[in-house]
Amino acid sequence: MTNVQERLDAHYKKACEHYAEENILGVFLYGSWNYGSNLPDSDVDTKCILVPDLYHLAIKPYETKHLDVDGEVCECMTIQHMVENWKKQNINFLEILYTPYFRINCKFYLEWEDFATGWREAVAHYDVKKAILSMGNQALHTYKQDPSDFKKQMNTYRIYLSLFNLITGDDYWDCIHFEGTQQNILQIIRHQGCPSMSMDDVLEWLHRWVDDAEGIAERFYKKFGSYNKTAIDEACNNFILSLIKKQLIWSGDV
Repeated sequence: MTNVQERLDAHYKKACEHYAEENILGVFLYGSWNYGSNLPDSDVDTKCILVPDLYHLAIKPYETKHLDVDGEVCECMTIQHMVENWKKQNINFLEILYTPYFRINCKFYLEWEDFATGWREAVAHYDVKKAILSMGNQALHTYKQDPSDFKKQMNTYRIYLSLFNLITGDDYWDCIHFEGTQQNILQIIRHQGCPSMSMDDVLEWLHRWVDDAEGIAERFYKKFGSYNKTAIDEACNNFILSLIKKQLIWSGDV
């Protein structure tokens, strides 16, 4: 059985071999372990988020890089890139705000904790139409890559569940975290105990939601209300600036 936190620590150590630790906000889990759809030996894949110093702001910006950690992937990118993908409602980035598995640079802990606890629901519901299009198209694309692959079937179904929970008004943690996904997907594939649902049904619903994304979003806002995008933008910008300012102070650049 994989020890997820031990793997997170290994990813953090690997990131520190490639970047100065003072430029690392933290390493965060994403993928099946967050959803409860993992197998006992599933890979632990992470995103390493970087806080640029003056040199990497003005001269040579960080590029997204994929580090190999004993066959697992640690995807490294800047805090600006992560926030941009939050606003695109990319589920693989939004889950970083909710994962119980992470390794934070202690120097940035307070900034991360304040933002994640205070703004994650607002960020996760930044744009429901974008969320439907982003999540729905990701699920459909994943399935088309290889309809016979169990992992792709699993990913398609867990995104379907996440999107269903989202548009019915659940908190985002409840949208992305669920138990029994492996059993559910097997029932759907084999039609055992779930006669009204098949993978074809899942795909049909995903197509419906994508095609009616604007209408669903309008109905969602009428029923549940919406967050203030201007306030979210300002909070995200202030979060980025607070991290960069602290990094510049530590490095002696200001």
